[in-house]
Amino acid sequence: MSEEEGGFKVKDRRRFDDSGNLRAESAEAEPQERPKAAPSSAATTEGTAAKDAAHDATTNEAEEFSPQGAEEGIDYSSFILSLATQAMVQLGEMPPPPGVEIPKNVEAARHTIDVIEMLDKKTVGNLNDAEKKLTSEILHSLRLAFVNNK
Repeated sequence: MSEEEGGFKVKDRRRFDDSGNLRAESAEAEPQERPKAAPSSAATTEGTAAKDAAHDATTNEAEEFSPQGAEEGIDYSSFILSLATQAMVQLGEMPPPPGVEIPKNVEAARHTIDVIEMLDKKTVGNLNDAEKKLTSEILHSLRLAFVNNK
């Protein structure tokens, strides 16, 4: 069947030949860019368009490496709660996940509590009332549990 009859042509677009050497056509050809999303109406300036492109690339990478079902990003409260849970497991106050053996480690718990305290200090003025209250209550509870386990 010829091309005039409505057939199709197969073109080998692999970068390497059978022996593993770079094909001459691949070395000469410019790399193809991925298709970009159409800029939104708010992306009218070059700076905004560049930021949008960087955001799209980051979002695509995050989707590529994030576990399935994790469509929503992590927020401050869930991050602090995960650190608090980690500290409670390290203190032996909470059982580890099923099938996982995590020994009690007071020094690791101290480090995790220090990280939460550091985040509390570094985020002053950037948290809403609920996040401030959550952080202070978690720090209070973890400090009490730490003193009881020391």
